[in-house]
Amino acid sequence: MDQLHTSDESQIESLTLGWVQRVVLGLNLCPFAHPVIKAGGLSVRVHSTSELSEVLTTAAEMMQDLANTEGDATSLLVLPNGFAEFDDYLDLAAMADALLEDLDLLGVVQVATFHPDYQFEGSAPNDASNYTNRSPYPMLHFLQEAAVEIAVSKHPDAESIPQRNIDLLESMDKRELAKLVK
Repeated sequence: MDQLHTSDESQIESLTLGWVQRVVLGLNLCPFAHPVIKAGGLSVRVHSTSELSEVLTTAAEMMQDLANTEGDATSLLVLPNGFAEFDDYLDLAAMADALLEDLDLLGVVQVATFHPDYQFEGSAPNDASNYTNRSPYPMLHFLQEAAVEIAVSKHPDAESIPQRNIDLLESMDKRELAKLVK
C-alpha cells in the first residue's frame, strides 16, 4: 500500500511529522519553526472526512484553540481526503481566511497553505519555487500572528528567506524535488 494513500490517521500524522522534520526543518525552509517544534508547540490534527462543513468546524476549533494558547504554538490541519484538486483546495483556503474574519481572529491567527500540487500564481507547474509550499497532503497551517511577528523581528534578514528557499530548491534536480513530498 502506498503510504501517502493510507486511511490510518496515525500513519498520516507520522508521515506529516516526517515531512516537517525532513523538509521544513531539514532544509530550513522556515527558520522560525525550529524553536516552536523543539518546545513541543506543534499540533497535528488529521481530518479524514471530505465534508466541507465538518472541515470548517474543525478549522474554527483549531483557530480558537490556537488563539487561546499561551506561548508559541502552531497547528496543522491535515486533509488526506477530498481536496486533492488544487482549485478545490484553494476554495477551502479562501473559506478558512473568511472564517478568521467571522471568528474575529484577524490579526490573531493566520493561515498558511500547503498542498501536494501547490502552484503559485504565475508560476509553471514544475517550478521549483512551488515546492516551498508542497506537502504530502493538503493541509492548512494555523499560526499565532503575534509569535510570527516576534520571530520575524528577531531574524537578522527575514526578507531574504523566500529567495533563499527558491535558490535552494532550484539547485535540486527533479528527482530530489519529487522526494520532498513523499
